Amino acid sequence: AQEAKPLRLAMNTNQYGRTFQDRTHVYVILPRTEGMKGKKLHNLNVRGKRGNIVQTFPAVEYDFMPNKLAISEEDLLHIQWTGSNTHNNGGNGGDGQTGDAGEGTGGTDRHNFLQMLRSDLNFPAPFENTTFWEMVESVNYPKATGIDLAVGFATSGYYCGVKNFGGCPAGNHVSDTKQKGIPTATKQRSRQLLRPCPQVQEARYVRVRVHQEQQLHKPFPEGCPLGHPQEPAVKSVMSSVFRGPLC
Repeated sequence: AQEAKPLRLAMNTNQYGRTFQDRTHVYVILPRTEGMKGKKLHNLNVRGKRGNIVQTFPAVEYDFMPNKLAISEEDLLHIQWTGSNTHNNGGNGGDGQTGDAGEGTGGTDRHNFLQMLRSDLNFPAPFENTTFWEMVESVNYPKATGIDLAVGFATSGYYCGVKNFGGCPAGNHVSDTKQKGIPTATKQRSRQLLRPCPQVQEARYVRVRVHQEQQLHKPFPEGCPLGHPQEPAVKSVMSSVFRGPLC
């Protein structure tokens, strides 16, 4: 009889059972408010991390998730994200290949939410030229206007709105920023690279309303990640143009 050949596994027992990429997270699920009961709730997140395609591997570069989203006027949209102040994109043990290409302080991830007029552009539209915010209603801040919501999403919640509309804590509005002529203002001014904006977006729930005149005369904002499945004027689901991450 031929001699039996041993069967071996290519396994290093010194590393067996170890975790090299711990991707577990702790999060809290809050109960729905009265205004959310019975509604379909869509979750819009930011995925990926700061850096180029090589530095972010095995993750991806920043992107909204989902990329495209079809909703009805009765649906609610939950826009949220989690950034970082301490990511480590260093070599030899970091969570990615060396480097974190992008703007801002190294080791930080920041996101925001702005409208672009076309999907082939790479910069946001001035608020006066936007069409999205006039169609948005806030569920948890019903007194907020379109410009209040635009300011809040543009600054990752650093500003709750332009002026106090009765829904946010005092001192968190543009009017509370330190500037000449307002000696009582205490809030630091937001910077271009989203300093000192928070890395985590406070939970904001919105409803998108397409008014009759917009259905007949105005197309849905080109490049918007939201589409409307029932109205012919906006039946196509646009590709994502609300690209927020700036640094």
